[in-house]
Amino acid sequence: MSGPTRERIGTVNRAATGGLRGAVMATVGATILGSAAGALLPFAITYVYEPRQTDPYFLIAGSALIVTSVITIVLKGTVVPFAISWRSISAETAWRTANRISAYMAAAATGLALAAMVVLVFVVIPMGNLGEEEAATALACALGLVPLPAFMAWCSVLCGLLYSAERYVFATWSETFRALAAFLVLALPASAKPIWLVAVALTVGEGARALLLRVAARSTLGVPAGRLGHISPQPLGRYWRVSMAQVLSLSIGGLSPLIDKAFASAQPAGSVTALELAEKLFYTPMMLLASGVGIVVGTRWSAMAESGRWDELVVDHRRWQVRLAVGSTVVAIVSIVVVHVLTPLLYQVLNLPPSIGFAALFTAYAIGLPFAMAGNLGGRLFVACKNTRLLPLFAIVLLTVNTVGDAIGAALFGLMGIAFASSTYRLVDAVLYLSFAGYVIRSARAAAAPVEGAVHHG
Repeated sequence: MSGPTRERIGTVNRAATGGLRGAVMATVGATILGSAAGALLPFAITYVYEPRQTDPYFLIAGSALIVTSVITIVLKGTVVPFAISWRSISAETAWRTANRISAYMAAAATGLALAAMVVLVFVVIPMGNLGEEEAATALACALGLVPLPAFMAWCSVLCGLLYSAERYVFATWSETFRALAAFLVLALPASAKPIWLVAVALTVGEGARALLLRVAARSTLGVPAGRLGHISPQPLGRYWRVSMAQVLSLSIGGLSPLIDKAFASAQPAGSVTALELAEKLFYTPMMLLASGVGIVVGTRWSAMAESGRWDELVVDHRRWQVRLAVGSTVVAIVSIVVVHVLTPLLYQVLNLPPSIGFAALFTAYAIGLPFAMAGNLGGRLFVACKNTRLLPLFAIVLLTVNTVGDAIGAALFGLMGIAFASSTYRLVDAVLYLSFAGYVIRSARAAAAPVEGAVHHG
């Protein structure tokens, strides 16, 4: 890279730093508001219900989150770079095209949820130590959560539209609706709140969120009221290639937490609940960083790739990887200290089995936070470049690492071994993304060069 080019990139980046920092901080604040209720929910459930109810609930709810995380991560990320292109044609075109994606993905999400429920009922539940009553509770919770992935697919496309317009706050803050609906159930008298009703409430809350996001997205884009049948949606061939590779990757990767819980269900009673709570605590700082930094920076990288600013993209990717590595390491250390201090209180309030070292269990997860964030930023770079072909291969490697790690870890160290296996596969994840980042940018640049040349000659 030449000296003048580097100097120009530095000037542009310094000029944009203030606005970017403000967007990151606003998104972090909105994410805290949006995720606080969700982070507290599993602890409230554990406080209200007995372990014989929470174990089957967390087995199902945790598995449902695997399905929904595939949908939300893919759609929120992949819609952004394409929506930027569609909006350059017209707001109506972006709206119509996004609605078509929503319809397809909602149907796919429902099918995926039904398939996951079949696997849970006939494979996962029989593998665990669940009695007849616990198995019936698990089935009722699964039925209550079947529509949830479809609503989350709808919400995620709408969030992608808002992100493409650099409107982050409401999209992230509105995630609280799902958990708030569940808290309303927990406030009911004991006789009126079977635990499966919490699962139903999660679905209802997400449906309400979808309706509000639809109003916000249409208003933000400036799409007029009424039907838009005269507007033709954009072809979706390349979008499906990019998004389906990521869907396949995350679907494969999503099996890892499910396998974790299957191994944990063979441990002493309360192990699934403890693993779920430790994992939820781990995901809280991870999602704050992923939303506050990843969403904003990913949108910025999509705009750079769309406008052909490849040198800036290379510099910006390296800069944010270093910043997030330092920041996530600090957050991991602080989180470990806080959890160790609060562990005695958690044992008293949540009635966790004394044999489960909860603080150590959380530490085993938390040491993987810097690796998780490096992989998160790497994934956003691949999506911004509209090049996700390698992701399914990465996922197969990571699933193998996690499964072997679970088997060995559970046999040697019990629940702790399962948690360490999760951090190990996140380390491998970070290495893969960082190793191939340069290749992905060069490939995207080479693919864009003929198009840019045709524009200039035209």
